[in-house]
Amino acid sequence: MLRLKAILAALILAALPASAVAAPAMWEVSDGDSKVWLFGSMHLVPPGTEWRTALFDETLAKADKVYFEADVGPWGILGATIWMLKSGFNNAQHPWLPTLTADETQKLTDAITPLGMKLDSLGAYEPWLAAMLIEQKALEVPAEGSTTPADKTVAGPDMEVEGELVPERKAYFETVAQQLNMMSALPRDQQITSLMATLDDLHGSSSQLDAMTSDWSTGNTDALIKLIASDPETSGAMADTMLYGRNRNWIPVIDGMLKQNQQDLIIVGAAHLVGDGSVTDLLGKAGFTVTRIQ
Repeated sequence: MLRLKAILAALILAALPASAVAAPAMWEVSDGDSKVWLFGSMHLVPPGTEWRTALFDETLAKADKVYFEADVGPWGILGATIWMLKSGFNNAQHPWLPTLTADETQKLTDAITPLGMKLDSLGAYEPWLAAMLIEQKALEVPAEGSTTPADKTVAGPDMEVEGELVPERKAYFETVAQQLNMMSALPRDQQITSLMATLDDLHGSSSQLDAMTSDWSTGNTDALIKLIASDPETSGAMADTMLYGRNRNWIPVIDGMLKQNQQDLIIVGAAHLVGDGSVTDLLGKAGFTVTRIQ
């Protein structure tokens, strides 16, 4: 799923029409004498989603290493669990539910009650994490007309491929702890603003997942850019921290791969690879040759 918080949902919580042609966007980046490849993933997809192509498998086979955002395997999940336990203890010392206005409290209560969630239980988590858990739970209740079955999202390409590789072929831009700390470092008021934005868009989660999956799997990057732009979370401090700031951080790493003539495959969320401020955009502006190959 392309929404920002779904990156972390994949760490903590573990169909398309037959006529659709599976070909998610993939790019080749070159500095003249070496090249790396970029593949845009979704972290969670509806079951039965087709995305694998012959070109992807050929690229995977010849890549020296495969870079992911962070370790979403067993060790990554363990790290996330430990972090959450520590965070829950710290959050208990500084609760955020009492800081909500009466309208915000009512809005939150109205949103989570149909999902079988309790206000006090959510209060044990930071607002950004509460929003993520609510959104994940909402996917179990598909919107009318959605093709996404209830409680039926499965691991996307990044988690699938990571599980196939031997440790020596895997590398990561970040650690799980770094990702979680990025979110927690955001001021509480900004986290709460993002939480409220999530509640506004909650009933469209399943239908949005359908639309994103269809556009992503068929390589429709123009449609993806529009969907990302319409997401209230892709603006402000949240987006700069979890999307654009991370894109900027990855450019020197990719530059280093090319300087060392490493033939690596990079698999990250598709939102990081399309539109202004994306990794492909920044690499092009840095003088590298960026060519879409799928």
